[in-house]
Amino acid sequence: MTKGNVRTLNPSKGGIRKALGDSLVNLAAKMGGGIDKLSQSAFVKSRNRLDKQQLAALYRENFIAGKAIDIVPDDMTREWRSFADSGLDEKKIEEIETLEKELGLQFKVNQAKKMARLYGGAIIVMDIADSGEPWEPLDLESVKEGSLRNIVMFDAENASYVKINQTDPFAENFQKPESYRLSNTSVEIHHSRTIRFDGVILPIDELRRNRYWNDSILNRAYDQLRNLGVSLDSAANLLFESNVDIIKVPDLIQMLSTDQGTESLINRFGIAKTLKSNNRVTLLDGAEDYQNVAKSFAGIPDVIDRFLRVVASVFDVPATRMFGDSPGGLSATGESDLRNYYDGVAGRQETELSPQMQYFDQIAARSLGIDPDQMKFDWNQLWQLSDSDTALIQKSNAERDQIYLTNSVLKPSQVATQLMNEDVYIGINPEYIAELEKFENEEIDKDDDDDIDIDPEAEDPEAEDPEVEDPEVDGGTK
Repeated sequence: MTKGNVRTLNPSKGGIRKALGDSLVNLAAKMGGGIDKLSQSAFVKSRNRLDKQQLAALYRENFIAGKAIDIVPDDMTREWRSFADSGLDEKKIEEIETLEKELGLQFKVNQAKKMARLYGGAIIVMDIADSGEPWEPLDLESVKEGSLRNIVMFDAENASYVKINQTDPFAENFQKPESYRLSNTSVEIHHSRTIRFDGVILPIDELRRNRYWNDSILNRAYDQLRNLGVSLDSAANLLFESNVDIIKVPDLIQMLSTDQGTESLINRFGIAKTLKSNNRVTLLDGAEDYQNVAKSFAGIPDVIDRFLRVVASVFDVPATRMFGDSPGGLSATGESDLRNYYDGVAGRQETELSPQMQYFDQIAARSLGIDPDQMKFDWNQLWQLSDSDTALIQKSNAERDQIYLTNSVLKPSQVATQLMNEDVYIGINPEYIAELEKFENEEIDKDDDDDIDIDPEAEDPEAEDPEVEDPEVDGGTK
């Protein structure tokens, strides 16, 4: 049994008119209709976006909010990236790594991701010499060797848009700024000279309302953070009342009605408290009655634990990583949770960092005099294997390589190259591999020479057979 999808709440009770989807109605069970309490529930925009001061206060003063901002960017950039499989020689790779260190690229990308999660967005501005004015579009082909001089990070609160691309839906910056203006300056920076990082992606209408920046992750998690804070503070306040002394005093009200009686009462129980503190003895008048009431904290740790896990799930980080919490349950290690989390971080590296880094590499390559098409990199592995797991894998790989070598599928130099790329042995380096390849080529040449040696006594396969006398012609017999 269904009803229409327009439901009217009683205006006299503060209700509002809502358009809701069709729902099940059961009059006997009082489900649906005006008598159903759930029918009075609706999602509404209950508060405005947290402003800069509130976000900064949360980040600086709430350890969970601060950790939620930092933890994912730290993991995304912790092991950084590698150009080992790019085809570039060691010298070129060293030049790239040196440039990254001089610019502080790893640290600034880390900070940009943190500020994007905190304020909804951030940009890294690239200072490129002899490439035109800052407000002009950057022509990649105009980037000269040695022209990339510096990079600077600005968060969303310190970089505002000058104009928005709302006319070209096929441009990569559609519904995004054409250029930015930095706080406390009159400098306009074209978007092609920046690398943009975003927070929680907003629908386009909300993006417009938010000055064309996306959202802070703390906006979505604010209610859960507040609930957790209240639960922790409430538990702390309970400690003051965990053990309460109750003393019944005859004529208490009458004594408190005069200043002398009040002072006498204060002095009397002050002495009693001192005696109890020093000697663990309480002295009472015969007409007085003493009780000690201890409060139970049973169930409070479980409630706090549930709040902690809700907060961890809101930020999509396992509790074992977020709080250093030991996993519960028989034989639980938390390894599967961490593996899934690191797989998620690896996915974020590909979607949220790789495009930005690829654009940076186009500029860095030209500044270093490297072919941009060779700037291929891989994100280093986040999950670190234990020593026993590593030894088991290396043993399995060694057995596999031995089979390939025995059946001439691989050469020793190829196996050595793989071991060098995986940093298995320090002593395996390009010079060692070059010597191996030289030895292998000499062996091939030697085998080729052996194959073409001619035995002077061997018969020539193309020589004609000598004539054989016919015994019948010269009268011979068989």
